[in-house]
Formats: sequence, structure tokens, C-alpha cells
Amino acid sequence: FGIAILSKFPIRQIRTHYYIRYKKKTQRNAMACLIELPNKKQVWVVNTHLGCHFIGREQAQQARELALFVHSLQRDSGICAVITCGDFNSPPWFSCIRELKRQGLRDVWQHKRRFGGTFPSHEQAIGMPFIGKCFRK
Repeated sequence: FGIAILSKFPIRQIRTHYYIRYKKKTQRNAMACLIELPNKKQVWVVNTHLGCHFIGREQAQQARELALFVHSLQRDSGICAVITCGDFNSPPWFSCIRELKRQGLRDVWQHKRRFGGTFPSHEQAIGMPFIGKCFRK
């Protein structure tokens, strides 16, 4: 699935994670860009489009991989600031959302006590983006 990150600020590094293919479905991925802000600080922006298994098994598998990918960006670069966004194809009760929260990512929409949706959009079922905690060694 085609995903992109556009930035008016310089992109200093790009990393891609390809999720393990779920059964015979289309392979999905996550893309990360290290963006340098005008104040010279840097932030990782991660974009993804998770699968759409009707009971969430595919999304749960991909969420575990996504959390590991986000943590690896922080660990390998020493940069804690990460914004993770995309289409998670999951209502709030799916295990994928619980897994992302368990791994330390916060749902910004819920944090701000607002609702936003990616799936199904008419129900505004899941918020995004997620903000990762800072993990240091």
C-alpha cells in the first residue's frame, strides 16, 4: 500500500519496515522520516496503513511490529520524539489499539478528549496519531 510523508522541513533520514505478510494478503509497511525542525531539533514521523482483517488479527500482528519499529528508531538514533500516524483499520476495542497503548504510545485524540476516525470513518471509531514515550537505555 502506498504511504508517504511530506515535509516542508528537511528530511534527514528515511527508514522502512515491512510487516510480516499476513496469510496471502497484501504486504504492508511503515515508513519513518527523521525531520529536522527550524530550531534544529529532530523528530521521527512514522506513517503506516495496517491491514484490514475483520476481527483484527492482522492489525494486532502489525501493531506489535510497529511498536518494535518505533522503539528501534528511538534506540538506534537516541531521538525520543516520535509521531506515529496512519490508518490503523481498527476500532478502539481491537487488540491492536490496546497493544500500541501497552507499548507506551498515546492516542492524541483521546488525550485531548476529542474524537477522530480512520475506520470506519462514519463512526469515528479510532483516533490517530499516536505519540510515543521516550525510551532511553
